[in-house]
Amino acid sequence: MRQPPVEEEGFYLSWALLIQTSLLILSLCSSYYLQLKKIRAIHETVISIFAGMFVGLVIRMSPGSIIQDMVTFNYSYFFNLLLPPIILNSGYEMKKENFFRNLGTILTFAFLGTFISAVVIGVLVWMLSALGVGSLSLSFLDSMIFGSVLSATDPVTVLTIFQALKVDPKLYSIIFGESILNDAVSIVLYELRINIKK
Repeated sequence: MRQPPVEEEGFYLSWALLIQTSLLILSLCSSYYLQLKKIRAIHETVISIFAGMFVGLVIRMSPGSIIQDMVTFNYSYFFNLLLPPIILNSGYEMKKENFFRNLGTILTFAFLGTFISAVVIGVLVWMLSALGVGSLSLSFLDSMIFGSVLSATDPVTVLTIFQALKVDPKLYSIIFGESILNDAVSIVLYELRINIKK
């Protein structure tokens, strides 16, 4: 792939920044409008997802790959810049007495539930691979690694809806605590299976 000149790269970089900023502004405006009009039939995350899918489709169908390369997801920015404030804010606002009162339930869902989910997904993927569905060709260990990655659910949308509907704080704390701890369990399972593979 050829490198564009500096002026052309600046031009495409400004377009990429405009696209991402416009999506962010659209998301914030739609959230404000839905809250202002008290529309409960649709959640703002649904609008954000569909707007992102539409813009992504337009970018993917456009000729050239310079803008596509500039708007690709960079996980290091997400993990180092965006995720820590979200987790810290959620942890700070959570009622700690509800978390510790339901610690047994949270640990059961997080450890046992994530382990069962990882094993079930891994075995199902391995069975599909063994049956030759599509062009899937994975070993048992690779299937289990995939299962451990996929078993970490992230109920951000569910928690947002719970907060908007003001559900029982006990239910909120159980789901929030489980979502934090199942990520840790999934990372441990993933690292364990990667180390076994080596």
